[in-house]
Amino acid sequence: MTDQIITVIARIKAKPGLEDSVRQELFKLLAPTRSEKGCINYDMHQSCDDASLFLFHENWSSDEDLRAHLPAPHIKSWFSTSHVGSGQAEAKAKAETRGPASRR
Repeated sequence: MTDQIITVIARIKAKPGLEDSVRQELFKLLAPTRSEKGCINYDMHQSCDDASLFLFHENWSSDEDLRAHLPAPHIKSWFSTSHVGSGQAEAKAKAETRGPASRR
């Protein structure tokens, strides 16, 4: 039997000078999102070469769980009050099929 998961890579580019503020805001999304139904992982990364660039790597149990995440209060609040401001936020999702773990 195989399982399908939804992987999301989100890229957020902060306005110059607001990197620390944006990092603090994004960090506040981690705990509530990780407790959502269907969240397998929700990991935030900040580029070593460009402090204004943040990446999220997310895995969800289903498309339904991902869709339920988007209108969650903490996500909606972040989008309405974020300091990203430059409009440089994007996300790409891909469904992946995982087969049974291989035996070693």
